[in-house]
Amino acid sequence: MPYDSTNLKNIIISDDKLVDISLFNIKQIGIVYNNYGYALCPTTNSDNSSYWLFQEIANLTLKERKKIEIRLDPFIEKPIKEYHPMAYKMTIFSMPLNWRKIKNLQQDNYGQFKSEKEYYNYSYTDYIWHVNKNEIHFTCEELPQINDYPKRGSRYFHAIFNKQTGNIVHCDGAIRVYNKEGLDDRMKTHVKNPDVRKIGRRIKIFKTNDNLTQDNFSDLLQSFFV
Repeated sequence: MPYDSTNLKNIIISDDKLVDISLFNIKQIGIVYNNYGYALCPTTNSDNSSYWLFQEIANLTLKERKKIEIRLDPFIEKPIKEYHPMAYKMTIFSMPLNWRKIKNLQQDNYGQFKSEKEYYNYSYTDYIWHVNKNEIHFTCEELPQINDYPKRGSRYFHAIFNKQTGNIVHCDGAIRVYNKEGLDDRMKTHVKNPDVRKIGRRIKIFKTNDNLTQDNFSDLLQSFFV
């Protein structure tokens, strides 16, 4: 779902179950195809968790003509007359990334953020900037609380920064679904360990191999983790 819909029978679906967003009519209200409305798949059990990510993807597609593939929400397919998505607004800010420092990394840089509240449904977030010859691979994962594994997966973001051009040459965001044993094993270590990236099942929400600017990357990253 929703790719089994007769309305989408002519849409090409990738091996990652993604579709080219340019095949759809991107409007202020969302994603439209043949007078039916769709939505970007949520990244958590909150139905608005991909709202800000979609705004950034739509901007990159419509204004900068970037080629991006997305996963549609399996439960959203509504006739256009019944399609009334909610609109949200918020203020976000952060310190800008020091790209010169990242470009000059000689060894991996990594860290971890812990949840401030016990009742939040995420526990902590790992990240790593991994040095690989002329590239820097960025990986970031927000893990759910151990008891929330039946309700939501982790949010997993990956990008590749080319040190020579300064551009991001690959970027994708995914959900990683764990069973309890897998999540328990994952929480015993850090995403810097390559073996832990094999635990669970990765379900991609979007992917692009188009060149992105550093600002494009920052906007996608922060919107993905709202």
